[in-house]
Amino acid sequence: MKRSSLVALAALVFAVSASAQEPKPSAGAASEKASAEIRSEPAPDNGGTIVLPKIDKLTISGQYRLRYENRNLYDVTGTNGNETLDWFAQRFRLNFDLDLTETIKVYAQFQDVRFWGQERTTVASQAPGFDLHQVYAQFGEFPGIGGTDRIGRQILDYGDARLVGALEWLNQGRSFDGVRHWWVSEDESNQFDVFFTQINEDSTVFGGSNGGDSDAYFAGLYERYKYSEQGLIEGYLLYRNTGATFVTT
Repeated sequence: MKRSSLVALAALVFAVSASAQEPKPSAGAASEKASAEIRSEPAPDNGGTIVLPKIDKLTISGQYRLRYENRNLYDVTGTNGNETLDWFAQRFRLNFDLDLTETIKVYAQFQDVRFWGQERTTVASQAPGFDLHQVYAQFGEFPGIGGTDRIGRQILDYGDARLVGALEWLNQGRSFDGVRHWWVSEDESNQFDVFFTQINEDSTVFGGSNGGDSDAYFAGLYERYKYSEQGLIEGYLLYRNTGATFVTT
């Protein structure tokens, strides 16, 4: 059976970056404070001062992606007959990248994915809303062991993404809830990662049936060594459990 597919992709990406920097104090203006440092009025009880954290940089960006797909004779098994399907799919993302210091940052990415016409009425109570695609805190120069630590919902993307990737071709993409720690050599020729994520919570609180006996986890080690401009070696050690079944790669 012949199969043809036509995909048209239109993407609009916009980004707005705002940076809070310390102004140089002018002569005789000893009372001036950096614009990113905000102090409240003294507390009436003890006369103390509340100091909010300093913000080095805030970057706000976003993405709107609209894609038209047409699939003709897509059912190669013949189970559903020869059909022609077409639709518009869209993705909207809004990102907040907050650098608190040179080594500490917080990142949040909101996402909305849907097909045109999927929401038959915009006033229905079940109308879908935003999803939190990524949100994490990142700490560089981790005390004691070095490297960088990232905690929260995040993308894992290694190598050519055949084994572990973000699946950006799909509008919804893929992200993981967990922690990742990695080290990179000074010349960036060597990188070593370790990560642990939870991909399912089978608690009766969240609609599960086994009271947590079938929680699923995904963890692994990743090593990348670039020995020349054209030469690269990558190694993976992956682990996943699904309830009573354990799978290692």
